[in-house]
Amino acid sequence: MVISDVPGREKRAKMIVYGLFIEMKVSGSITLKISPPLQIFHMDATQRPQDVISVGVHTAKDLIASTHRYLDVRTTEEFSKSHIDNALNVPFMFITAEGKVRNPEFLSKVASICNKDDYLVVGCNSGGRSLLACIDLLGAGFEHVTNMEGGYSAWVDSGLAGDKPAEELKTFCKFRP
Repeated sequence: MVISDVPGREKRAKMIVYGLFIEMKVSGSITLKISPPLQIFHMDATQRPQDVISVGVHTAKDLIASTHRYLDVRTTEEFSKSHIDNALNVPFMFITAEGKVRNPEFLSKVASICNKDDYLVVGCNSGGRSLLACIDLLGAGFEHVTNMEGGYSAWVDSGLAGDKPAEELKTFCKFRP
């Protein structure tokens, strides 16, 4: 990716790289080379991480038990190994030989199983993909979207995953450090 402007003038670039919000001031031009290739998501002014409501796992559990549906945006492989009861699974990204690639059918798949006025708690493994998914969902007109901070890893760490030992469940978390 190349970010450039007229030398001597500042240009601001905002992007999310795998859930990491980056803001840069650029004077002149720079070249940013990322290897292996990562998918970069450009956000317009109406879709910002600070616009997403995020809650901890205990609050998420209470919401899911009352009015909210749980949308798990992890890969199908991650989901199939362990997940929250009654969760819906629509992967936000796929793993390919080139790295992570955004699911181009994410919004249409969610729209096929959820209404735009449904109350949703969105989670992934650690909170990064679900934050990006929430931004997309809000931008597509979904009205009641909440991000679960820390994702399924935090759910497991909090003892909410049931009888299995937390360490056994963590081995299923593909992206966990």
